[in-house]
Amino acid sequence: FFLGLQMDYDLMQRRREIDRDLKSIRPRAA
Repeated sequence: FFLGLQMDYDLMQRRREIDRDLKSIRPRAA
C-alpha cells in the first residue's frame, strides 16, 4: 500500500516537472 502511494507521488512530481518544462518550451517553439 505504501509503495503504491510512493509511486503515485513520484508520478505526480514527474508530471509537474514535465508540465513546467512544456510551459517553458512552448513560448520558444511558437
